[in-house]
Amino acid sequence: MKRCRAGIQLLVGALIAPWPSITAQRPRPPERPALIAHEIIRAGVLERGLAAALEPMLRDDATLLWPGLPVVTGKARVTEALAAQQYPAGLRFQLQPLGVDRAADSSMVLIYGVAYVGMPDSSRGDLGRYIMAWHRRPNGWSLGVFGLVEMPGFPPGVLPDSLSPRGPESILTVGDGDPRPFVMADLAFADSAGRSSAADAFRHWAAPDAVTFATGGVLVRGPEAIADALRGMDGSHWSWRPVAAGAARDGSVGWTAGEAMITVDGVAGQPDRVLRSTYLSLWKRQEDGTIRFIADGGNVLP
Repeated sequence: MKRCRAGIQLLVGALIAPWPSITAQRPRPPERPALIAHEIIRAGVLERGLAAALEPMLRDDATLLWPGLPVVTGKARVTEALAAQQYPAGLRFQLQPLGVDRAADSSMVLIYGVAYVGMPDSSRGDLGRYIMAWHRRPNGWSLGVFGLVEMPGFPPGVLPDSLSPRGPESILTVGDGDPRPFVMADLAFADSAGRSSAADAFRHWAAPDAVTFATGGVLVRGPEAIADALRGMDGSHWSWRPVAAGAARDGSVGWTAGEAMITVDGVAGQPDRVLRSTYLSLWKRQEDGTIRFIADGGNVLP
Protein backbone atom coordinates (compact mmCIF):
# COMPACT_ATOMS: atom_id res chain seq x y z
CA MET A 1 0.00 0.00 0.00
CA LYS A 2 1.17 3.50 -0.72
CA ARG A 3 3.61 5.32 1.39
CA CYS A 4 3.97 3.38 4.79
CA ARG A 5 1.43 0.81 5.73
CA ALA A 6 0.57 -2.51 7.27
CA GLY A 7 -0.60 -5.95 6.42
CA ILE A 8 -0.11 -8.96 3.51
CA GLN A 9 -0.95 -12.71 3.63
CA LEU A 10 0.76 -14.99 1.23
CA LEU A 11 0.24 -18.67 0.68
CA VAL A 12 3.49 -20.19 1.85
CA GLY A 13 2.62 -23.25 -0.19
CA ALA A 14 3.28 -21.17 -3.30
CA LEU A 15 6.91 -21.08 -2.26
CA ILE A 16 7.10 -24.82 -1.67
CA ALA A 17 5.29 -26.09 -4.75
CA PRO A 18 6.83 -25.52 -8.19
CA TRP A 19 5.92 -22.05 -9.38
CA PRO A 20 4.12 -21.64 -12.72
CA SER A 21 5.92 -19.80 -15.49
CA ILE A 22 3.09 -17.29 -15.90
CA THR A 23 0.29 -15.93 -13.76
CA ALA A 24 -2.99 -17.74 -13.22
CA GLN A 25 -4.58 -14.91 -15.21
CA ARG A 26 -3.65 -16.08 -18.74
CA PRO A 27 -2.01 -13.19 -20.60
CA ARG A 28 -3.25 -12.11 -23.99
CA PRO A 29 -0.78 -12.76 -26.83
CA PRO A 30 0.77 -9.23 -26.90
CA GLU A 31 1.78 -9.65 -23.25
CA ARG A 32 3.79 -12.80 -23.90
CA PRO A 33 7.02 -11.13 -25.13
CA ALA A 34 7.19 -9.04 -21.94
CA LEU A 35 6.54 -12.14 -19.86
CA ILE A 36 9.35 -13.92 -21.70
CA ALA A 37 11.62 -11.02 -20.72
CA HIS A 38 10.28 -11.38 -17.17
CA GLU A 39 11.16 -15.07 -17.24
CA ILE A 40 14.69 -14.24 -18.41
CA ILE A 41 15.07 -12.02 -15.37
CA ARG A 42 13.56 -14.64 -13.08
CA ALA A 43 15.92 -17.32 -14.37
CA GLY A 44 18.84 -14.91 -14.15
CA VAL A 45 17.93 -14.04 -10.57
CA LEU A 46 18.25 -17.68 -9.56
CA GLU A 47 21.53 -18.07 -11.43
CA ARG A 48 23.35 -14.77 -10.89
CA GLY A 49 21.41 -12.74 -8.32
CA LEU A 50 18.93 -9.92 -8.71
CA ALA A 51 21.34 -7.06 -9.50
CA ALA A 52 23.15 -8.96 -12.27
CA ALA A 53 19.87 -10.15 -13.77
CA LEU A 54 18.32 -6.68 -13.85
CA GLU A 55 21.23 -4.67 -15.27
CA PRO A 56 21.08 -5.77 -18.95
CA MET A 57 17.30 -5.27 -19.04
CA LEU A 58 17.24 -1.67 -17.77
CA ARG A 59 16.42 1.33 -19.93
CA ASP A 60 18.96 4.14 -19.86
CA ASP A 61 16.38 6.23 -17.96
CA ALA A 62 15.25 3.39 -15.66
CA THR A 63 14.00 3.97 -12.11
CA LEU A 64 14.60 1.80 -9.03
CA LEU A 65 12.84 1.41 -5.68
CA TRP A 66 14.86 -0.59 -3.17
CA PRO A 67 14.38 -1.15 0.58
CA GLY A 68 15.92 1.71 2.54
CA LEU A 69 16.92 3.77 -0.52
CA PRO A 70 15.37 6.93 -1.98
CA VAL A 71 14.06 6.63 -5.52
CA VAL A 72 17.07 6.11 -7.81
CA THR A 73 16.82 7.26 -11.45
CA GLY A 74 19.00 6.56 -14.50
CA LYS A 75 20.54 3.23 -15.48
CA ALA A 76 24.07 4.20 -14.43
CA ARG A 77 22.87 5.32 -11.01
CA VAL A 78 20.60 2.28 -10.60
CA THR A 79 23.46 -0.08 -11.53
CA GLU A 80 25.80 1.67 -9.09
CA ALA A 81 23.22 1.53 -6.31
CA LEU A 82 22.59 -2.18 -6.82
CA ALA A 83 26.33 -2.95 -7.00
CA ALA A 84 26.88 -1.14 -3.69
CA GLN A 85 24.54 -3.41 -1.73
CA GLN A 86 26.39 -5.93 0.41
CA TYR A 87 24.43 -9.11 1.11
CA PRO A 88 25.58 -12.55 2.22
CA ALA A 89 26.99 -14.80 -0.48
CA GLY A 90 24.38 -17.28 -1.63
CA LEU A 91 21.40 -15.03 -0.90
CA ARG A 92 18.52 -16.43 -2.95
CA PHE A 93 15.97 -14.27 -4.78
CA GLN A 94 12.80 -15.65 -6.34
CA LEU A 95 10.15 -13.71 -8.24
CA GLN A 96 6.63 -14.92 -8.96
CA PRO A 97 4.16 -12.78 -10.94
CA LEU A 98 0.64 -12.42 -9.56
CA GLY A 99 -0.88 -9.85 -11.89
CA VAL A 100 -0.29 -8.64 -15.45
CA ASP A 101 -1.86 -5.77 -17.38
CA ARG A 102 -0.93 -4.07 -20.63
CA ALA A 103 -1.46 -1.00 -22.74
CA ALA A 104 -4.15 -1.16 -25.40
CA ASP A 105 -1.43 -0.61 -28.03
CA SER A 106 0.87 -3.19 -26.36
CA SER A 107 3.62 -0.61 -25.84
CA MET A 108 3.80 -1.25 -22.09
CA VAL A 109 3.22 -4.23 -19.78
CA LEU A 110 2.73 -3.85 -16.02
CA ILE A 111 3.56 -6.76 -13.69
CA TYR A 112 3.42 -7.20 -9.92
CA GLY A 113 4.09 -10.26 -7.82
CA VAL A 114 5.71 -11.99 -4.87
CA ALA A 115 9.38 -11.59 -4.03
CA TYR A 116 11.07 -14.18 -1.83
CA VAL A 117 14.54 -13.74 -0.38
CA GLY A 118 16.13 -16.83 1.16
CA MET A 119 19.07 -16.57 3.50
CA PRO A 120 22.08 -18.79 2.66
CA ASP A 121 22.33 -22.12 4.49
CA SER A 122 18.99 -21.52 6.17
CA SER A 123 15.34 -22.31 5.70
CA ARG A 124 14.55 -18.76 6.83
CA GLY A 125 13.36 -16.31 4.21
CA ASP A 126 11.59 -13.02 3.77
CA LEU A 127 8.44 -12.36 1.73
CA GLY A 128 7.57 -9.14 0.00
CA ARG A 129 6.42 -7.78 -3.33
CA TYR A 130 7.84 -6.47 -6.54
CA ILE A 131 6.37 -4.12 -9.14
CA MET A 132 7.70 -3.47 -12.63
CA ALA A 133 6.81 -1.76 -15.89
CA TRP A 134 8.15 -3.02 -19.23
CA HIS A 135 8.47 -0.56 -22.13
CA ARG A 136 8.40 -1.86 -25.69
CA ARG A 137 11.31 -0.85 -27.89
CA PRO A 138 12.03 -1.73 -31.55
CA ASN A 139 14.27 -4.68 -30.66
CA GLY A 140 12.39 -6.03 -27.66
CA TRP A 141 11.45 -4.97 -24.13
CA SER A 142 13.27 -2.99 -21.46
CA LEU A 143 12.54 -2.23 -17.82
CA GLY A 144 11.39 1.31 -17.13
CA VAL A 145 10.93 0.81 -13.40
CA PHE A 146 11.53 -1.95 -10.89
CA GLY A 147 10.49 -1.84 -7.26
CA LEU A 148 11.34 -4.36 -4.54
CA VAL A 149 8.84 -3.32 -1.89
CA GLU A 150 7.37 -4.28 1.47
CA MET A 151 10.26 -6.50 2.58
CA PRO A 152 10.11 -6.07 6.39
CA GLY A 153 12.96 -8.46 7.21
CA PHE A 154 15.24 -7.45 4.36
CA PRO A 155 18.38 -5.48 5.30
CA PRO A 156 17.92 -1.82 4.30
CA GLY A 157 20.01 -0.69 1.37
CA VAL A 158 23.00 1.63 1.57
CA LEU A 159 23.17 4.63 -0.75
CA PRO A 160 26.68 5.20 -2.14
CA ASP A 161 28.13 8.65 -1.35
CA SER A 162 28.33 9.37 -5.06
CA LEU A 163 24.55 8.98 -5.41
CA SER A 164 23.23 11.79 -3.27
CA PRO A 165 19.43 12.06 -3.58
CA ARG A 166 18.29 14.25 -6.44
CA GLY A 167 16.30 17.36 -5.71
CA PRO A 168 12.61 17.82 -6.53
CA GLU A 169 13.14 20.30 -9.37
CA SER A 170 11.54 18.17 -12.10
CA ILE A 171 9.92 14.81 -12.72
CA LEU A 172 11.93 12.36 -14.82
CA THR A 173 9.99 11.12 -17.84
CA VAL A 174 10.81 7.50 -18.67
CA GLY A 175 10.04 6.11 -22.11
CA ASP A 176 8.28 7.47 -25.19
CA GLY A 177 4.77 8.02 -23.82
CA ASP A 178 3.37 11.15 -22.18
CA PRO A 179 3.06 10.48 -18.43
CA ARG A 180 1.52 13.86 -17.57
CA PRO A 181 -2.05 12.54 -17.11
CA PHE A 182 -0.76 9.95 -14.63
CA VAL A 183 1.39 12.52 -12.83
CA MET A 184 -1.64 14.79 -12.53
CA ALA A 185 -3.70 11.89 -11.20
CA ASP A 186 -1.01 11.12 -8.62
CA LEU A 187 -0.86 14.77 -7.52
CA ALA A 188 -4.66 14.94 -7.28
CA PHE A 189 -4.58 11.70 -5.27
CA ALA A 190 -2.06 13.27 -2.88
CA ASP A 191 -4.14 16.43 -2.59
CA SER A 192 -7.21 14.35 -1.76
CA ALA A 193 -5.33 12.46 0.96
CA GLY A 194 -4.08 15.74 2.42
CA ARG A 195 -7.52 17.38 2.47
CA SER A 196 -9.61 14.44 3.69
CA SER A 197 -8.19 11.12 4.85
CA ALA A 198 -5.93 8.48 3.38
CA ALA A 199 -8.73 5.91 3.56
CA ASP A 200 -11.16 8.06 1.56
CA ALA A 201 -8.49 9.03 -0.96
CA PHE A 202 -7.41 5.45 -1.58
CA ARG A 203 -11.02 4.32 -1.95
CA HIS A 204 -11.69 7.01 -4.56
CA TRP A 205 -8.51 6.53 -6.60
CA ALA A 206 -8.39 2.70 -6.55
CA ALA A 207 -9.56 0.78 -9.61
CA PRO A 208 -12.22 -1.86 -8.90
CA ASP A 209 -9.59 -4.63 -8.92
CA ALA A 210 -6.73 -2.57 -7.43
CA VAL A 211 -4.26 -4.14 -5.03
CA THR A 212 -2.02 -2.61 -2.40
CA PHE A 213 0.94 -4.15 -0.65
CA ALA A 214 1.60 -3.70 3.02
CA THR A 215 4.31 -4.85 5.40
CA GLY A 216 3.98 -8.40 6.68
CA GLY A 217 2.85 -9.93 3.41
CA VAL A 218 -0.86 -9.07 3.15
CA LEU A 219 -2.24 -8.34 -0.30
CA VAL A 220 -5.31 -6.08 -0.08
CA ARG A 221 -7.67 -6.05 -3.06
CA GLY A 222 -10.50 -3.68 -3.98
CA PRO A 223 -11.34 -0.08 -2.94
CA GLU A 224 -13.31 -0.95 0.20
CA ALA A 225 -10.76 -3.42 1.56
CA ILE A 226 -7.95 -0.94 0.84
CA ALA A 227 -9.82 1.82 2.68
CA ASP A 228 -10.56 -0.47 5.64
CA ALA A 229 -6.85 -1.34 5.91
CA LEU A 230 -6.09 2.36 6.38
CA ARG A 231 -8.63 3.11 9.10
CA GLY A 232 -5.92 2.97 11.75
CA MET A 233 -4.17 5.91 10.06
CA ASP A 234 -7.05 8.37 10.48
CA GLY A 235 -4.99 10.56 12.82
CA SER A 236 -2.20 11.08 10.32
CA HIS A 237 -1.41 13.65 7.64
CA TRP A 238 -0.22 12.39 4.26
CA SER A 239 1.71 14.09 1.49
CA TRP A 240 3.69 12.81 -1.49
CA ARG A 241 4.96 13.79 -4.91
CA PRO A 242 6.22 11.78 -7.89
CA VAL A 243 9.85 12.08 -8.98
CA ALA A 244 9.68 9.76 -12.02
CA ALA A 245 6.90 8.58 -14.32
CA GLY A 246 6.31 6.60 -17.48
CA ALA A 247 3.42 5.91 -19.81
CA ALA A 248 2.39 3.77 -22.73
CA ARG A 249 2.46 5.52 -26.08
CA ASP A 250 -1.35 5.41 -26.30
CA GLY A 251 -1.82 6.74 -22.75
CA SER A 252 -3.85 3.75 -21.57
CA VAL A 253 -1.51 2.72 -18.71
CA GLY A 254 1.37 4.30 -16.84
CA TRP A 255 3.28 4.47 -13.58
CA THR A 256 4.54 7.01 -11.08
CA ALA A 257 7.28 6.68 -8.46
CA GLY A 258 8.01 9.14 -5.71
CA GLU A 259 8.65 9.93 -2.08
CA ALA A 260 6.14 10.51 0.69
CA MET A 261 5.84 11.82 4.21
CA ILE A 262 3.30 10.78 6.84
CA THR A 263 2.97 12.84 10.01
CA VAL A 264 1.32 10.96 12.87
CA ASP A 265 -0.12 13.13 15.62
CA GLY A 266 1.53 12.63 18.98
CA VAL A 267 -0.57 11.39 21.91
CA ALA A 268 -0.36 12.12 25.64
CA GLY A 269 2.03 15.01 25.13
CA GLN A 270 4.35 13.05 22.83
CA PRO A 271 5.77 14.82 19.77
CA ASP A 272 4.44 14.08 16.30
CA ARG A 273 6.15 11.25 14.43
CA VAL A 274 7.26 11.79 10.85
CA LEU A 275 7.56 8.73 8.59
CA ARG A 276 9.25 8.95 5.21
CA SER A 277 8.82 6.42 2.44
CA THR A 278 9.03 5.74 -1.28
CA TYR A 279 6.20 4.48 -3.46
CA LEU A 280 5.48 3.03 -6.87
CA SER A 281 1.98 3.12 -8.38
CA LEU A 282 0.72 1.44 -11.54
CA TRP A 283 -2.14 3.27 -13.27
CA LYS A 284 -4.77 2.39 -15.85
CA ARG A 285 -7.27 4.50 -17.74
CA GLN A 286 -10.74 3.11 -17.09
CA GLU A 287 -13.52 2.62 -19.63
CA ASP A 288 -15.11 5.94 -18.60
CA GLY A 289 -11.81 7.77 -19.21
CA THR A 290 -10.87 8.25 -15.57
CA ILE A 291 -7.42 7.21 -14.34
CA ARG A 292 -7.17 4.90 -11.32
CA PHE A 293 -4.31 2.99 -9.74
CA ILE A 294 -4.25 -0.78 -10.15
CA ALA A 295 -1.31 -1.58 -7.87
CA ASP A 296 0.62 0.34 -5.25
CA GLY A 297 3.50 -0.40 -2.91
CA GLY A 298 6.52 1.18 -1.29
CA ASN A 299 9.27 1.16 1.32
CA VAL A 300 9.83 2.97 4.59
CA LEU A 301 12.96 5.12 4.60
CA PRO A 302 15.34 5.21 7.58
